[in-house]
Amino acid sequence: MLTFNLNMNIMKSRIILIFSFLFSFVTTNAQDRDYIQLINASTSSTIYKTFISSFSESPEYKSHEDDYNYVSFYQSGIEILIRAGKVHTIYFHNQRQEEFKSYKGKLPKGIYYGMPKSIVYDKLKTPSKSGGGGEFLGKAVPYWDKWIYANYSLHLTYNANNEVVEVTLMTNN
Repeated sequence: MLTFNLNMNIMKSRIILIFSFLFSFVTTNAQDRDYIQLINASTSSTIYKTFISSFSESPEYKSHEDDYNYVSFYQSGIEILIRAGKVHTIYFHNQRQEEFKSYKGKLPKGIYYGMPKSIVYDKLKTPSKSGGGGEFLGKAVPYWDKWIYANYSLHLTYNANNEVVEVTLMTNN
């Protein structure tokens, strides 16, 4: 009887683990779609307006020359680059820039801050482009990888321990 109960408990825990994995997979993919749909969206589109209004803080708008602007959510750790009236880039900050708090939501493609590069490669396979290393103007240039998909690109930057420290989604142009 003890063996039966023990086996039932093991089965229950495995079933719970499988369902939680499936739920997180579905949730992550749904959130990825939201971010991906936001890339190249017009600032007058419903998806952009809904995304902007989903934050509990008001954004700060910064205009620059050459027809680009930043929409920053400092407490939420999100920054959006707008070019020619469309979402060009979404930055998910990880307190590497002191004015931004760390983004606490789910990151695209199931990536997380501190994820080892080897696990990133297991998950996303070989990147389309890689770079970094060496020095520029006396500062170390971090290693990075970029995956180019049909309608967007995912850019990851790593620290000296080869762990993810920056995540960016952007257009391909």
